[in-house]
Amino acid sequence: MIDPSDNFPVIHDMYLKRYQLSQPNLSHRFDIILFDEAQDANPVTHDIVFRQTTKLVMVGDAHQQIYRFRGAFDVLNAPSLTDADRLWLTHRFRFGACVADMANALLAMNDETH
Repeated sequence: MIDPSDNFPVIHDMYLKRYQLSQPNLSHRFDIILFDEAQDANPVTHDIVFRQTTKLVMVGDAHQQIYRFRGAFDVLNAPSLTDADRLWLTHRFRFGACVADMANALLAMNDETH
């Protein structure tokens, strides 16, 4: 895939892995990293982000994880984040109270409290 004379297609996973192996230091360029959809992190992205020494803001919802079949995992529950500050979204913007009430009732059946 990395041979320019070969027409074998380069897929996203390949160039992301090459970027990870280069051990980029994003901390020199950015003050803060925003890691969105952190519930669907793959091991490569997790490694890139967690190697940085800059501030990190992660956003995600374990109930919206859709890429587990590709090896994704919820980094919001990583052991290194046990003492991290956590904030919860308290207002909804995509649906009304009826949908929210039903969703909260279903999530409560799984011992969800937020």
